[in-house]
Amino acid sequence: MNDLSSRICCIPGSQAVWVVDYPIRLDDTGVRIPGWPPWRRRPLYEYNKAGATPVTLQLASDLFVRSDRHFYTDLGSVPELGQLVVPKDLHNPSYVLHDSSCLFYGLYFSTTENGEYVFHAISSEAAAKILALGFYAAGYTLRCRLVHRLVRRLGPQWKAGDAPGTALDELRALAENRYRPSINRADKKSIFSF
Repeated sequence: MNDLSSRICCIPGSQAVWVVDYPIRLDDTGVRIPGWPPWRRRPLYEYNKAGATPVTLQLASDLFVRSDRHFYTDLGSVPELGQLVVPKDLHNPSYVLHDSSCLFYGLYFSTTENGEYVFHAISSEAAAKILALGFYAAGYTLRCRLVHRLVRRLGPQWKAGDAPGTALDELRALAENRYRPSINRADKKSIFSF
């Protein structure tokens, strides 16, 4: 598992299969975050699988990936204009897996389904591939390529070694109802800046 990015293929002949995807419970926190256009507000959900198995996707016969157990998500992996074609409630486990990678800049990988999962940092490109593979494994074979292109070009961007500071801080502040939107539009790390 040294070079995970090279092992994550994008679709043709993919072996991706959902191992754990339903039931998925997302609790509405009652918090609304800025969307696009700016007057549109998106709900913020809490994903909490403490003591249970989080969503798990099998990428290859010996490569499994799963999300973090507890975090906040807006299910906004696909840019809002793209949600006209790929709605945000199409396949929640795919979005949860991608949002976990966007927040922590990595996911948990293992060589066996019930083995020890170890956190590995991944790039935004690898996260976009995993999102597309999640859709492919769920049976959305035509939309998975569109999702990959939209998220790769218009979604959040980072490199495998970046630190996830700003996005996590903003989500914690949102959950505690003390969020103040960033005025600095040049802040590329912020997932809620316009």
